[in-house]
Amino acid sequence: MRTLPFLAGLALLSTALQGAPGCTSEVQAGVAVQLQEVKAKTVPGVSLWDLVVSPDQSRAAYEGRRDGKALVVVDGVAGEEYDEVRGLLFSPDSRRAAYAAAREGRWQAVVDGSPQGECGGRIGKIRFSPDSARLALTLRTGEQWRLSVDGEDSRSYDWIYEVAFSPDSQRTAFVAELDDRRLVVADGVEGRRYDHVEALRFSPDSSRLGHVAWRGGKRHMVVDGVEGPGYDRVWDLAFSATGDSFGYMAARGKDWVLVLDGEEREGAGGPVFASGCPRMAYRLTRQGRWRVVVDGAPGREYDGAWNVVFSRDGKRAAYIARKGRRLVPVVDGEEWGEYDKFEPEIVFSADGGRAAFTMRRGGKWLVVVNGSESPEYDRVHQPSFDPTGRHIAYLAERDGSRMLVVDGVEAGEYDTGYPSRGVVVFEGPDSLRFIAIRDDALHLVRAESTEG
Repeated sequence: MRTLPFLAGLALLSTALQGAPGCTSEVQAGVAVQLQEVKAKTVPGVSLWDLVVSPDQSRAAYEGRRDGKALVVVDGVAGEEYDEVRGLLFSPDSRRAAYAAAREGRWQAVVDGSPQGECGGRIGKIRFSPDSARLALTLRTGEQWRLSVDGEDSRSYDWIYEVAFSPDSQRTAFVAELDDRRLVVADGVEGRRYDHVEALRFSPDSSRLGHVAWRGGKRHMVVDGVEGPGYDRVWDLAFSATGDSFGYMAARGKDWVLVLDGEEREGAGGPVFASGCPRMAYRLTRQGRWRVVVDGAPGREYDGAWNVVFSRDGKRAAYIARKGRRLVPVVDGEEWGEYDKFEPEIVFSADGGRAAFTMRRGGKWLVVVNGSESPEYDRVHQPSFDPTGRHIAYLAERDGSRMLVVDGVEAGEYDTGYPSRGVVVFEGPDSLRFIAIRDDALHLVRAESTEG
């Protein structure tokens, strides 16, 4: 198979972590890739062991201890010292950071470096809303828990489990326990009590809410408070983009079905709805053979099929199929080679024109893009496309070293292991960035590529 085309004209930008920049360059097939590294300011005596990287790869934070005290370092700046810190996270837009901290057993949330006042007990879960504007905390006083959202507290419960914001950030829901029974509290309204409740899920348009509920040995899918039939198991709830349709998997004994808008379909599973148009796919099995059905049209038969995904516009569908012991990437019915193993993430470019699979063959990993194979590596981290879909980049590892790969051009040499999942983030058609560690030092990396 042919290798991926090389990139020309790439500029990788970094944010202003403190330190002196260093430059290296790589030339391959007439393309020069120059990396500029900005070494982050570190705090003496505090290691990078619990490194947390912001979603956009522009910021880094970590928990540590110094002289017996716990602290958090964000962007090279150490926060106040406490007896204990936990739950460090960045907001989805990467602009905010929060964690829980305690002195003498009294906890408080620290948000964007500012203590928010003592809660009088312990802080459990910390959640930012998808738009990063709202913050939810579970708080314990004595033996009772409550949910605080933007400073407004719920009533107290014996325990609080899952906490969820709707995709539009306007709604909240959580699973609570009271008197050995569990219930969902959605927008402050308590639902029916069950033996067990799990798997909260909002629809993509935020209008609907579903969950799994157990009662009397049976399990039900509950959507907007309406309880479905009882089964031995229910799982994998999925909503359409507009919320007007939903499906889930259910089983009675060894027999399982797809329940789509209340109608059972035997031998079918894995409901997947497209986000950009009203399309739906599921897996269908008959006598040990599998097909993927898209909009009612079955594909070819295989020994297995997994991980069905649509492109963002919903026009293309991809999945992994099995032929005997071999695994096959399939896009719109077209097979792209045979391999031994796969990573679960299938990535489409924003325009849907390109799809990327991370596959293994003979002990080595590679990226398959529209049927073209990358070089082989010991490990490949999740690929990313630029917004136009012209370029693909990822971090890969070979012989104990991590490197950047952009359209087949390899550059840089970094430590493996941290961050455990290396991520490359494109900011625009010709810009991307990532965070890496070398010799126990944290670097924000930027690169520039030119034809030579």
